[in-house]
Amino acid sequence: MDVPEIHRTQMSILHELRYATSKRFSELLEPTEHTSDTFKFHLRKLVKLGYVEKTTDGMYRLTPSGKEYANVLDEKRRAPKKQPKLAIMLLVSQLVGGEKQYLLYRRKVNPFYGYWAAMSDAVLWGEAFEEAALKRLQKHAGYEADFAVNSIVRTRNFTSEGDLPVEDIVFVIMEASNLHGEPHGKYAGGVPEWLSLSQLLKQDKYFSSLPAILESTVGQQQVVEIDATYPIGDF
Repeated sequence: MDVPEIHRTQMSILHELRYATSKRFSELLEPTEHTSDTFKFHLRKLVKLGYVEKTTDGMYRLTPSGKEYANVLDEKRRAPKKQPKLAIMLLVSQLVGGEKQYLLYRRKVNPFYGYWAAMSDAVLWGEAFEEAALKRLQKHAGYEADFAVNSIVRTRNFTSEGDLPVEDIVFVIMEASNLHGEPHGKYAGGVPEWLSLSQLLKQDKYFSSLPAILESTVGQQQVVEIDATYPIGDF
């Protein structure tokens, strides 16, 4: 779910209500140092956001969306947890003269402008992996295909100037079969091309995790973790 920035007092209210079926205004106000008017402002903001509702007997409780939001709050910091992104990556291949080629593209979008990559996209709330994969393939290349989960790959991308990753993504690798349709080059983020692994390795810029993903995931059901470091200017 999308996690908007809210005031620390509002996060504290969500935290308190997470451990109760409902509470009165006075019960929520008591552990704080706010005046009644200030606290009322923050409580009303949560009601407006749809995270808290007032019952007919004057109690306050979390709504379903409020429960979901409260569930991603860090207990100590009273702030949203920063979690890895969930995305699909397309594994689309064909045999040409006995050599396997992969449908890749050179990025024309930041970050990592100019890098060769496999097609990928974020998984939207409630979206099936197969649905996300087909939508990306159609938009990116014009093809259609059947998709099945191949493996799970987590990539953590670092720069040369930091100890924390600038990207932390869990990719569900979706392997294509029954590829058909007419390709197009309409996607502004980069035009897809068929490259063999040996051709990919001759390119000046590509994700260092990509060859390992292409080599290790085909026909496999596995979980892989890959760390990589890139120049700060490329991100």
